[in-house]
Amino acid sequence: MKAVLQIANANLQKRNEITMQLGQTVVFGRNEAASYVIEDGKMSGKHCRFLLKEDRLEIFDFGSKNGTYLNGIRIDQSEIFIGDEIRIGDTFITLLASKLEATVIDILTFPGPFKDRLQYELKVDFTGAREKNQNWAKNHPGDKSSAYSKSEIDLRKRAQTRIRLSKDEIKSKSPMLASLSFVIDLVILLSMILIPVYFINRIVNQGFWGIPGKSFASDKILYMTAMEIIVISAYLASQKYMKYSVGEKISGIEELHKQQ
Repeated sequence: MKAVLQIANANLQKRNEITMQLGQTVVFGRNEAASYVIEDGKMSGKHCRFLLKEDRLEIFDFGSKNGTYLNGIRIDQSEIFIGDEIRIGDTFITLLASKLEATVIDILTFPGPFKDRLQYELKVDFTGAREKNQNWAKNHPGDKSSAYSKSEIDLRKRAQTRIRLSKDEIKSKSPMLASLSFVIDLVILLSMILIPVYFINRIVNQGFWGIPGKSFASDKILYMTAMEIIVISAYLASQKYMKYSVGEKISGIEELHKQQ
């Protein structure tokens, strides 16, 4: 048993293929920690992994910064079917049904009609799989083969795809925590703005390292402006590289995001 994956960039101009054997794990990322390296600046060093089992193909996200998206929905882990589209950074990964054996196609085709895939909480472009399932069910009324039976669908659902919400989605579902987070971050920003005002006024009034304060008075606005730029730039830079702001940490947004 083997599965063939197609890896393509955002404009689909560059495409590569990788063949997975039964029991094989492939780790995608942008540095040597990955078994399959992709030059994608939005991808983590060790971003996600694929695992091919006898009855399924699974994907697992390693807690990447920009996330793993299955048919537009951010996930931690899920089972993958023919027609699903996985996006990591600006890279898209799909199963190449045209290069799969018939037995593998049966295993990796979502059992049942499209409505069951919706109940599975995932949107999907089936690229023919939906029509295939519907036509098969129409031409084989009453057939309870394992590939299409309700028990098989329930078995696959027990893989329990976990939908991972973004921080913004968590905030929209928890407006009180979102407001608290905003207020905390706003207070911190205002404090950062007031720090230069406090220190420059103190220097002007008391002097600095033995230098009389009046020596600084004439250029007070210049010093204050320069210090404001330095402090605020440092604050904004730190926010850019922090996964969670101080407000998100204190309000509990960080905890909710990690607990998913």
